[in-house]
Amino acid sequence: MDHVGSGYGLPGCAGQRLARIEAQAIFTAPLDRVDRIELAGPPGRHLNNVIRGLDSLPVTVTTRRV
Repeated sequence: MDHVGSGYGLPGCAGQRLARIEAQAIFTAPLDRVDRIELAGPPGRHLNNVIRGLDSLPVTVTTRRV
């Protein structure tokens, strides 16, 4: 069998499904209290020849008044 480095297929981590559920909960839980999320500056790119990602993502969060 070939190596599958993308996190899919038979060699995938046994806990990856739980990690996805947890990440979804973390990102969706505050949405009922947030009115707006805006970029506060340019994103900082992580320089890597293999993986594309961010070093920083400055944002401004505006909460709803209750």
